Formats: sequence, structure tokens, C-alpha cells
Amino acid sequence: MSTEPSEFSQRYLRSWAEAFLNKADQHFSVLEIDWLIEEVSGRSRLDLLTTPEKEFSHTEVKRFQSLIVRRSRGEPVQHILGFTEFYGHRILVSRDALIPRPETEGLVTLALDFLRSKSDNLILDIGTGSGCIAVALEIEAPGNTIIGIDISKPALELAQRNAELHRIEVGWQLGDMYSAETIPGDSGQVDLIVSNPPYILDSDVVSLQTEVREFDPLLALTPGSDHLKPYRALAELASERLRAGGAVIVEIEERSGPEVMEIFTTVGISQVRTHVDLAGLDRIVFGLKK
Repeated sequence: MSTEPSEFSQRYLRSWAEAFLNKADQHFSVLEIDWLIEEVSGRSRLDLLTTPEKEFSHTEVKRFQSLIVRRSRGEPVQHILGFTEFYGHRILVSRDALIPRPETEGLVTLALDFLRSKSDNLILDIGTGSGCIAVALEIEAPGNTIIGIDISKPALELAQRNAELHRIEVGWQLGDMYSAETIPGDSGQVDLIVSNPPYILDSDVVSLQTEVREFDPLLALTPGSDHLKPYRALAELASERLRAGGAVIVEIEERSGPEVMEIFTTVGISQVRTHVDLAGLDRIVFGLKK
């Protein structure tokens, strides 16, 4: 057998995909191309690394090219695959909920730090979307009661599918953070509130990348012209529902840290502070109920 590269080797597929996506002026990463190669071949990353010149069939190549065409039109690679990875766990995705971002993993880490050496906590994930935060917390810190709340029924159905995928139990409830009566948990009985609310100004949506603007639900991206509206609602819920010593942890837009901290401090939340993401930007606000 010839040791010369096959026409349909990994090198060929990557080169073709990069040229096609560049011609379409589509932002992409080489890792996305590798994910799609794995998908069409059914081969593991290790197998692909150790056999770089192994041929791909015409069927695999045609399918790969069709997926790259979808990516060239702005469709996120996560939607093409139907899943993403979040906190080391597979999460199913769809257009019904925001695609989980790596930045949000920092929120999970802070929540797990707070929950360490504690059990039997009542945790509310408000605006749960795909359920990625609630699922990660249930997997990493079992023994708690977690309720994921969202205004979107399709999003809750997706979240349930993710719980079933991992064979875990999470409660899901239709609710609206702006209507406190729809949010579960008695006054002073909640141990932890987590949330990644919509926080992009509606005027900024037009400048987002196509894969975000056209494929993530608008309701999950922006609360409208008042980007602080969700935090005022969450602060009121935290003030009323958290027990003494309970925590609230929310994701923020990197420029809004001081404003969000003031909102929580004003309602009596203490030790309010920001935490940075991997890029060194303010991304999370943490606070404790006195």
C-alpha cells in the first residue's frame, strides 16, 4: 500500500474545509473541523491522530462537505452535531436554548465550592435553558434538590432530555423570574440560586456573530433595552428566598460588574464580589444572604 497521502485524507478534508469557510468569510476554528471529521468518520480523536493518512470513503467525504456547507451559512457546529461539552459532560443542544459557553463553567465551579461539605441543599437554577448548569451540579454534587426554571417549555423539554441522557433526577418548572409567584421555594428556605440570565442590550444584538444572532433564542440573549432588569429580579428573589448563609451566583456581561454588585448589595446581600473568566474579564457575581 502506498504511503503517499490519500486524496481523501484528513489533510485533504481540513484543507478543503478551511478554503471553503474562508471563501464564505465565516469565522471558524480548526477544532470545529476536527469535530466534524470525528462525526462523519465515527472514529475517535486518538484514532485520527495515530492514523492521519487513513482514507475516508466517498460517503464520508460527501457528508463532511454537506456539514461544512451548513457551517459556512453560520450554523453553529454544536447545532450541526446536536451536542456540546460542558463541564466535561455532554449536553444536547437545539435552537430552543442558548448553547452552553465555557465561560459559564466558572459559575458551576463557584457553586461547587460553596456546596462543598454541604448536602441536602435546595438549589434553584433560574433561566435554566438547556439545563447545563443544573445537570452539571447534580452530577458533580449529588444529594441535593435542584430545580431548573425557565419561561420556555421547549427549553425545559431539552433540559429533561439532558437529565435523561445522564440518568439523573432534576426538577424542572415553568416559571418567570419577573413573576415571583411562579418561582418555587418558600421564603428563607433556598440554599443556592444560580442563573445565567439574558444580559445583552437589544441594540447590541445586531453586532453579534451570525451563529449567535440567528441561532440562539433572542429571549435567552437579551432582556431588551434594560440589561440590568434580570439582576433586579434575581436580587429580589435572592433577598426573599435565600436562607441566612445562602448564596446567589450569576453570570454577567463583563462591563456590568459594579452595577450588578450594587443591585445585590442594595437588597441586603453581603460579601458581594466579582470573579473573572479565563480571559481575565469579570464574568460572575457572587454574594451571600446575611
